[in-house]
Amino acid sequence: MSKERCCCWDDLPTECWELIFTRFNIRNIELELLSLVCKRFLLITNLVRFTLSITEPTILFHKSISKLFQRFSNLKRINLVDFGGNVDQVIQEIVDSDLTLEALDLSKLRKTMEGNWNKLGVKMSKSLKTLIFSKAKTFVSDMDLSALALAFPNLEEVDISCPQRDFESLINEGWGPLSSYTITDNGIKVLALNLRNLRKINLSGLRWVSDKSLGVLSEKCERLSELIVIDKTLTTANGVSTFIHNNPNIVSLLWNDASVTSHHREKYPTLPIEKAFVRVKSLRDFSFSKTKISKELLLSMREANLPLEKFSLSYCTGLRFTFISSFLRKYQYLKCLHLEQLVFLTDQYMERLSPYLRDLTLISLNSCFQLTISTFYTIVTNCTCIEEIHMENTSLGNGNKTLYLEPKINSRIRTLVFSRNQVLDDGCLRELVSVCPNLISLDVSSCLKITEHGLEEVSKCCSNLCVLDVSICRGLTNFGALEFSKLKTIQAKWSGLNDEGLLRIGNSCRELLCLNLKGCSAISDVGVKDVVWKCKRLREVSLKGCDRVNAGVVSWMVFSRPTLRKIIPPRGFVPTETERDLFLQHGCMVYNS
Repeated sequence: MSKERCCCWDDLPTECWELIFTRFNIRNIELELLSLVCKRFLLITNLVRFTLSITEPTILFHKSISKLFQRFSNLKRINLVDFGGNVDQVIQEIVDSDLTLEALDLSKLRKTMEGNWNKLGVKMSKSLKTLIFSKAKTFVSDMDLSALALAFPNLEEVDISCPQRDFESLINEGWGPLSSYTITDNGIKVLALNLRNLRKINLSGLRWVSDKSLGVLSEKCERLSELIVIDKTLTTANGVSTFIHNNPNIVSLLWNDASVTSHHREKYPTLPIEKAFVRVKSLRDFSFSKTKISKELLLSMREANLPLEKFSLSYCTGLRFTFISSFLRKYQYLKCLHLEQLVFLTDQYMERLSPYLRDLTLISLNSCFQLTISTFYTIVTNCTCIEEIHMENTSLGNGNKTLYLEPKINSRIRTLVFSRNQVLDDGCLRELVSVCPNLISLDVSSCLKITEHGLEEVSKCCSNLCVLDVSICRGLTNFGALEFSKLKTIQAKWSGLNDEGLLRIGNSCRELLCLNLKGCSAISDVGVKDVVWKCKRLREVSLKGCDRVNAGVVSWMVFSRPTLRKIIPPRGFVPTETERDLFLQHGCMVYNS
């Protein structure tokens, strides 16, 4: 019988295996494990890998990227994030390949693209739909936008946000017209005129982009449904309201009033923003932050009957409880709600709002300083669909606990973010997690009263925990009698973790993949060797700032644990070219300390 089954599996067509691997959304790390099963699985996993990240170590190890393109012949997305190597070489190999890319991520690129837009356009003018060029460390100008608009006329998503160069110094030095080294309204106009299929654009952090750009985008890009404009732009509420009014099919809008100086703003026809929602019918995601919100705005949105799923009024002023209550009473089917730094919110107010939040899967109440453990229990009890709760920098640890002697268990909650709660202690943490038995991710970073005793209780209540962040928990020296058998990621930067703590981690966290020990001054070679030896699936380790760890331990780590893919060594370790090549042959990249 077993032979028949074996034959049955052997005879299963490759196409079926591809469907199986694709249907279950298997991650790259899992594909790597599957590829080790047999040669056939290796070939199949090569076919179902659709995303490839190229780094400088990738170039060093493989010498020719074209071999990777031949191996992963169905790639649809390539990431060149923070790539500082020879961009021209990589672009040329992409052009010479048989790939049909749909997305290209060039975030944090350090070198100018110059004529590479045209090269890529010849190869991918029809196929490329997504181009990300955010946080560029080189100059991105109107000329770049003109070149990429002509090269990729079928783009549907463009992210050119947050360039990292300091333009103020260049202006003071008289570098000539802005358009030669930064993005202005003229560059956005070129995009709008050429990218008629544009659906999503991120203009955040473009300090010379004004309401004029929003106007031309709304006029020329009829399919534009997602707009992100936050931080240091010249856009105003007038420009946003005009954009909304001209785009009745807008689906997602994220904006804040973070203009540099008012005298730079472009004059644009004034349309009160509360009147802009009259024609809007499809808005699902709406976020206004750092903005003065009027009663009229929320009233107009309330009357618009929008299909809202995500709503954010974080760091806004002008709000009152009655405005929010009236709004949420209408939109009781919201899935995600962000009400960060609304200082007037109290436990009593949240109790009154909770009947309107029954469909929420995520709520963020960060920096709402008056909220205590009572609000947490209110959410857990009344928001029956909730999966993720963010209560950073609140008053968790305070509150009347006697009101909830037997709080209701909520098995749907997967993520809790409690960082920067100064009064949160071990006892309170135990009470909070005890009602979340299926918790997967917990963040208690910068909670200075948390110790190993609190984590020990967490491990007893939440056996499925996969991600734990205890960064800057100085009172945490070890992990107590842990039972974290499924833990995969530990962030312990600048914590009080010592060698005994690493010993406990090695004994209990055998599934660990990522361990960040940056700035842990109490650990030494002894603890590092113990955890690396016992955690047989470990892939990434950071020892930066671990001054008691001898730099020589790095070589031992690479040769003792074949699964390691990334090591950030302690101070003083600078691998030679020979050593780096040797480490790469073992599949591990060791960065300079």
